[in-house]
Amino acid sequence: MPGLLKMGSRKGQSDVSHEGENSGNPMMVIFRASQYLSDTACQRAMVRITHDGPDKNPAATKELVDSFHPLTKDELKQLPEVDAYGFTWIKGALVRTHVVTKNGFARTNPPPDDYRCDSCHVKGWLQMHYQRSKVDGAVVPVWLCPTCKKLEPNERGIRF
Repeated sequence: MPGLLKMGSRKGQSDVSHEGENSGNPMMVIFRASQYLSDTACQRAMVRITHDGPDKNPAATKELVDSFHPLTKDELKQLPEVDAYGFTWIKGALVRTHVVTKNGFARTNPPPDDYRCDSCHVKGWLQMHYQRSKVDGAVVPVWLCPTCKKLEPNERGIRF
């Protein structure tokens, strides 16, 4: 039964709601970027949820996600600066979106610091492309220079 994993109002708790068997609503959860990148158990859990299908057992999915203490809506609203990853499962694929908020302005999938290529780290004109992450298999945006965008994803030196 497809469900929507919404950010809960209680600290560290998410709410799972179901809107019909064929609603097609994606599931979503948000973690601090530093927390997610340093926690290999959390990364493995996201892979497991993707592999098992988050819709097959929503209660177990909720319990697993809650054990890693995702950010809630209230926490997101109260934080003046946010550096987080949002995860959605769309048609069985895990999609990771980088969200950064500073001084009241939010950006999704911002370019890397100093606008350097994610692969070769040279400065230059960058374009956003998508590839599967080596960390968790999620579809993630990468910022590449004109030279690196021509390379196959497995030839790029990126570990996202």
